[in-house]
Amino acid sequence: MNIEKIRIEHMRNPIGIDVRHPLVSWTLQKRGENDGFRQVYWNIKSEGSLGTVWDSGKVQDSSMQHRIPIEFDSKEQVEVQVTVWDENGREDSGCASFEMGLSRNDWKASWINPELTIPTADGLRPASYLKKTFSVSLEENKSARLYATAHGTYNIYLNGRKVEGHVLAPGVSECHQILQYQTYDVTEYLKDGENELLAVVGNGWWRGTVTYDGIRNGFGEDVAFLAQLEYGGQTICMTDESWIATQDGALRNTDLMQGEVYDARMTCVPDEQWHQVKAESFGYENIEASNCPPIKEHEVFDAEVLYTPNGECVLDFGQNIAGYIGFEIEAEGGEEYCFTHGETLDKNGNFTIENFQSQNFRCEQRIVYTCKAGKNKYKVSHSLMGFRYVKVEGMKAIHPEDFKAYAVYTDLEETSKFSCGNPLVDQLVKNAVWSLKGNLADIPTDCPTREKSGFTGDLVTYIHTFQYLMDTWPMIQKYIRNQAMAQYEDGCVKQIVADPRERGDMDGAGGWSNAFEILPDKNGEWYNDRTLFETYYEKIKAWADFLIQRAGSSTRPQNMDNPYHDCLDDVGIHWGEWLEPNFNFESYMANIRANGESEVGTAYLSYACRIVSRHAQRMGRKEEAEYYAAKADRAAEAYRYAFTDNGRIHSNRMCRYIRPIVLELLKEEEKQQTAADLNELVKRNGYKLNTGFLTTHELCRVLSDYGYVQTAYNLLLQEGQPGWLHSVKHGMTTIPESWYAFRPDGSRGDSFNHYSYGSVVGWIFDTAAGIRLKNQELVIAPKPDERLKWLDLECDTPMGKVKSQWKYEDDTVKFLFEVPGNVQAQIELPNGEQYLVSTGSYEFMVNQ
Repeated sequence: MNIEKIRIEHMRNPIGIDVRHPLVSWTLQKRGENDGFRQVYWNIKSEGSLGTVWDSGKVQDSSMQHRIPIEFDSKEQVEVQVTVWDENGREDSGCASFEMGLSRNDWKASWINPELTIPTADGLRPASYLKKTFSVSLEENKSARLYATAHGTYNIYLNGRKVEGHVLAPGVSECHQILQYQTYDVTEYLKDGENELLAVVGNGWWRGTVTYDGIRNGFGEDVAFLAQLEYGGQTICMTDESWIATQDGALRNTDLMQGEVYDARMTCVPDEQWHQVKAESFGYENIEASNCPPIKEHEVFDAEVLYTPNGECVLDFGQNIAGYIGFEIEAEGGEEYCFTHGETLDKNGNFTIENFQSQNFRCEQRIVYTCKAGKNKYKVSHSLMGFRYVKVEGMKAIHPEDFKAYAVYTDLEETSKFSCGNPLVDQLVKNAVWSLKGNLADIPTDCPTREKSGFTGDLVTYIHTFQYLMDTWPMIQKYIRNQAMAQYEDGCVKQIVADPRERGDMDGAGGWSNAFEILPDKNGEWYNDRTLFETYYEKIKAWADFLIQRAGSSTRPQNMDNPYHDCLDDVGIHWGEWLEPNFNFESYMANIRANGESEVGTAYLSYACRIVSRHAQRMGRKEEAEYYAAKADRAAEAYRYAFTDNGRIHSNRMCRYIRPIVLELLKEEEKQQTAADLNELVKRNGYKLNTGFLTTHELCRVLSDYGYVQTAYNLLLQEGQPGWLHSVKHGMTTIPESWYAFRPDGSRGDSFNHYSYGSVVGWIFDTAAGIRLKNQELVIAPKPDERLKWLDLECDTPMGKVKSQWKYEDDTVKFLFEVPGNVQAQIELPNGEQYLVSTGSYEFMVNQ
């Protein structure tokens, strides 16, 4: 049995982390006939460069993860060895490493502000260039580390070479509470003697355009830079008042939504245009490591040129992505080119950016580039755009081979490979993956165009699918940490992470802000690790208390007859079942403002208390467990009284049937009846869904779990509108925000890149393929459908690599499963046969 995939905090050999007790995890794979089926013992040894050593001893245990119980010193480099033994006494070992970041006490550098005057918010806001020369005598076996962060986005160049590893650093966070810093291994960038460190700082999330409101200066009006370069553990260069700066470089404007303005004629700045910097007293109290992989460039796309009916010249990169372009061209000098980025062509085949515009500002996604004489080589560096098409203006001769598009997203490990015999479903899954990639800009975002915001509701709908597609732990822990740090004093939770605005009406929105307890709970089940929930238990409990208090603080007159109205949450403003088909935004939100959204609010009040109660019970907090269980029950009764007829649902909205089943608001026999009624509603609706953000991800699962598998597949395979395959039929390469992205008149509307409705992929993986993992219990129970012909899923779960394949062959369905090492799996076939199996490959034939 071979050990595989040793990770630290679910990352490959991370450097610059600040986790007090890092998690070591691994998986196992059976290799030979003499291998055993299970791990009987494990041993972990860790040895730090500063003398911190730990040896677990030989532990009799089948678990494949363990937190190192000791703490490591600032900057300590740690080697970890994991050894496992199977029941036959065979052993295998593997190694990993990690490096601790810089503690707050070890920061010596000063914050420096490169601007003598702050540019106006409405005009050009050029990037700042900062530099410092220093000397070093290189020695063998010494390494160099650069620690850096900024107010704004930054790039660093050491001796003229760009320091690689991060894009759009320092990323996005609740900056006043948590400002992320990065750690770079720059050993190979140094030279003996004199060196130059240069930084370019842009506006970024700090003061650039952010949110649907298009606000500027969200976190501050300044830009600033902080860096400390160490060689052999000693500081050899750091930011202080000896640095010089200029705003007369080539990068004339930077903005995450508007793009960049670049003048290549200004790449060499004369000495007289550099000036002193200002030291600032911002301190280090909010500086923390992200403990998450960085944003990086990934796939690279070539362009094709097309000419629209309007005569526009457009580059088509074939895939809707989040990222940017780069090019190499020859020029005489002084030519100005404009590159505008869009997701789609309009109904007439012309270029457009109108589909993703906000009501509150224009999102231009435009690069304005002025050429120098000779060769011009350029790549966007301080902006991120959502696009497939780029309109080119000002260029007489266009050669597509001169251009590249770079997909940019957080470097989480991809964990699944899927294919099936239905090309539309196959493309649907690809689209869902690309929408996820396009919305991983340091946090999971709602779209890569007009908002780039970490909406809680989007992530709640997608977390189940996300866990199949990527190793989510690092990003979810960071997301929840930011949510916890930004929690209001009364316990209310923000509905966007990160959001620089003051508290808004939608903060605390039911089903959205409930990400605060749902995400740690789901992650705990998937990874069999409750650390995240335990870490923030008190804050999550305070959020549940806020919901209880909000419900009890006021009741609208029309609900006073409800005997449980103290737990009926009809207060506040909510997004509700966002973007239901045929939904009218204005009237829907006006109704919520007038009457609340007590169906959603009360359901999630009950669910939040239920989750807190379960974890309190597990943690031995009996009184708290009983208290929150009682509140959950009372809120469920309030819901039943207000929205059911003694447990029976009567509605033409599918969400009203799904929500009480999934959120544990009904008795088991009532769930059976509700699922049956949902099935009939779907049939009457012609197998077209009418769910929005909060329940679409559970629609097919509720149906199939209660025996209506055929109905679930009919929904999946719906090519009409609304339906998952409608956008695929129209050639989309990502998941649209709205079921009506293609409107009846042929026009395009809303974002073409929201991952939320791609959450049906979670059902394809856990039901069509049948792979379900919860608390280390693996079940493989596929439910095939002949319209898919065949299906093949390989999923690298926290327990190891699981495979589920099926194929229709004449009158039978052939199944092939693979179970990883040290794992037992319950196999359930469609004919009712069940098998409890251990590590290995298994084949079954089932008659149709």
